Amino acid sequence: MADRYFNPFQAIDIHVPVEFHDAFARYSQTGGNAVIDQSPFPRMVDLWFLSVCVAARLGLEPVDIGKFETRKIIDGSIFGSDPWRVHTLMLLAIGHSGDVNVVSE
Repeated sequence: MADRYFNPFQAIDIHVPVEFHDAFARYSQTGGNAVIDQSPFPRMVDLWFLSVCVAARLGLEPVDIGKFETRKIIDGSIFGSDPWRVHTLMLLAIGHSGDVNVVSE
């Protein structure tokens, strides 16, 4: 069984292309807009995680973000407070690659 506090993303920053940064700020309450009807996501990580899950469900391929100008939206340490997200991301990686060893890399 995986350690509940295991966070392989601890030292990784999550970036998005600059063109999407304003949307993350606008639709999350951490962007300064606390009106839930206009900003339904409590944190940027919640919108990012939904985006990852929808992309996985649609079978979209990961994009090389190194080709874009980016901005940081999330520090990887945030996954320490949401260990279930770590497990879900690992399961998505296994499902995408078809190889259980991908999570050991």
